[in-house]
Amino acid sequence: MCFSASASFAASAMLGIVGIKTIKKAKKNHELLLASIPFIFAIQQFIEGVLWLIIGKSPAMVMTLTYVILFFALFWWPAYIPTVCYFLEKDKQRKNILLVFSVVGTMLGLYLYGNFIWHFSPAILINRCIFYSNPLFWPLNAILCSLYGIVTVGALVLSSKKSVNLFGLLAGFLAALCLWIYLKNFISVWCFFAALVSVVLYLHFVRKRK
Repeated sequence: MCFSASASFAASAMLGIVGIKTIKKAKKNHELLLASIPFIFAIQQFIEGVLWLIIGKSPAMVMTLTYVILFFALFWWPAYIPTVCYFLEKDKQRKNILLVFSVVGTMLGLYLYGNFIWHFSPAILINRCIFYSNPLFWPLNAILCSLYGIVTVGALVLSSKKSVNLFGLLAGFLAALCLWIYLKNFISVWCFFAALVSVVLYLHFVRKRK
């Protein structure tokens, strides 16, 4: 992310440890989907740490890792988050809404990642931050960004699980903060902070086991 490779590796190590502990506390398949989130973020942060080290040195590897990281950022999370919330939810009305979020999130992710592949540009460093090119023009970009926030943060906030709500509220607050301060490098920066606050999901399983 924007600080350094060591920041990404440190975040990856911390999230890896928390992620493994969280996964161990999951007892059911649908719980495992939620428990895996910190560990998946750990993988994403590790890859971005490697990207930091090779930018300007290995164009082929930079290209490959850009594809991988944006697979997570553009497709995986808008499809995965609302789907996880759907399987966790027991309230029928909320579950129906989350199903819509899941379908829309998957379609949105396919469009965003497909658009990125079609207009591929490797990651570069701008203002001491990793920058991922966004080929969408502004009005459409604003609409799609809002939709992205609705299906990810909105799904978390809509959940009837309090710890999941907390994760969503923190992620939403940090998204707004990153848009204000790091607009040009939003993808990299928000993924970093969203990864860090995903540790609150561990609390969900601690409370559940009690």
